[in-house]
Amino acid sequence: LTLAAVETGHLVFVGVLILSSLLNVAYLLPVAVRAFMPPAAGAHATVDVIIGRTNDQRDAIVDFCQADPRFEAHLYVTNMAEMMREADLAIGASGATAWERTFMGLPTLTIAVAENQIAGAEALGASGAARYLGTHEEVGARDISAALEELRADPAALLAMERKCAAIHGSTRTPGVDRVIAAMERKYRANA
Repeated sequence: LTLAAVETGHLVFVGVLILSSLLNVAYLLPVAVRAFMPPAAGAHATVDVIIGRTNDQRDAIVDFCQADPRFEAHLYVTNMAEMMREADLAIGASGATAWERTFMGLPTLTIAVAENQIAGAEALGASGAARYLGTHEEVGARDISAALEELRADPAALLAMERKCAAIHGSTRTPGVDRVIAAMERKYRANA
């Protein structure tokens, strides 16, 4: 989808995944939502909001999404990989899911919501696979909106981020993956 948008010169669909994890990143949603509120920032966007089981703000998030046709709430998804494949961009925390997003080739505007996420977020930002915006105390709606506008104005930058994601992980069948699969198979056979 991203390639087609870049090739045609139109960024028609930006599926933005707002991810919630065990670290309860509910903080990010109100900030990201405010980034989309101006009509110029969200006029052509569809925003998929993924709400995890531990998000104590889920009812308010669902209510908000039902009131604004640009947003669609998804509760407790079981098809996260599929949703990531369909998306052009994610806004999310810099924890373990950040690495899943890079594996899926999903460019991300990332925000650290815990101290232990900062180094990884900075590394992803330095690699070009994500844009590290800062910590949740530093980042506001204007920061996210500005980053979205930059990517909207330069679709090639989004494509470059996607390619950098692929460069981090290389092929999906790396020797590391093969070793993990082999270990899982050995454990399965031992328990069978």
